[in-house]
Amino acid sequence: MSLLTDDSPDPIKIAALSALGYFTDDHIPDAVLDRFSTRSARSRARSIELLCSRPSWALKLAESIDRKTIPAEIVSRTLSSG
Repeated sequence: MSLLTDDSPDPIKIAALSALGYFTDDHIPDAVLDRFSTRSARSRARSIELLCSRPSWALKLAESIDRKTIPAEIVSRTLSSG
């Protein structure tokens, strides 16, 4: 998870986000959501895919959208482009 918070290049962050899908740590969705707004469009899209991969993580994403910390339109745009 440290690759999500350091100055790693975007492809490294995207690979790290992909790898996190294999783990069940409850801290993962929080770490992903904490830095969501600072990520590139590709990294944000991968973050949303990751968060949607588990019901409890998707709930955290939905709660972030409800609190307006993540814009709802970015989620629908991401899901419809895949």
